[in-house]
Amino acid sequence: MKPIRKVVIMPNGARDIEYLVTKRICNLLCGRVSRIYIPNIHETSKISPVEYFRDFPEDADVIIVIGGDGSVLDAGKYAIKHDIPIIGINKGHLGYLTQLEETDIEKLLMLPDGKYEITNRMLLSVNIGDSDNKEKPLAMNDFVLSHIKTGEMITFSVSDGGRSSLEYSADALVISTPSGSTGYSLSGGGPVLSSELEAICVTPIAPHSL
Repeated sequence: MKPIRKVVIMPNGARDIEYLVTKRICNLLCGRVSRIYIPNIHETSKISPVEYFRDFPEDADVIIVIGGDGSVLDAGKYAIKHDIPIIGINKGHLGYLTQLEETDIEKLLMLPDGKYEITNRMLLSVNIGDSDNKEKPLAMNDFVLSHIKTGEMITFSVSDGGRSSLEYSADALVISTPSGSTGYSLSGGGPVLSSELEAICVTPIAPHSL
């Protein structure tokens, strides 16, 4: 793989207390990569030497996320838009989407040498109504279909290319990727799917059914 030279670090300040892990990573990569970027909302942390940004740096080679699954999914919108990989450092509870634990961050030294592999994650796109000519939103985690009024039940008809059909009467329907299966879908009683699967998980919320 190509050597990593420009790194974006996206810490979760509520998880990485006093930015201790962030500072360790910066010290580790300083002199090994040419640039380290951090969002300017963390500028009060006074981490050195980094460049704080408002607009995402399009020349970045990788995003290093410090936090839990939610932090990885938040960073996903930048990874999708700029077509760059994410590495997650677990500082959350489950850490299903992260690749490294806090004790393993020395492995990041393999990035400048190009000693890493990239695995692909499934995305969802949605077509809302007559929107063939519009940009289709993408999601790394899930889409939620719900009533415009909170608490109102809807009857959903779900089909797979017309080959099979199910009906649910529920408050909402969560359509998730394997990556998103540990989020809202899991809270609604859905299964945890392996991130390597190409599968869609459909989970009704509070279904009126046995």
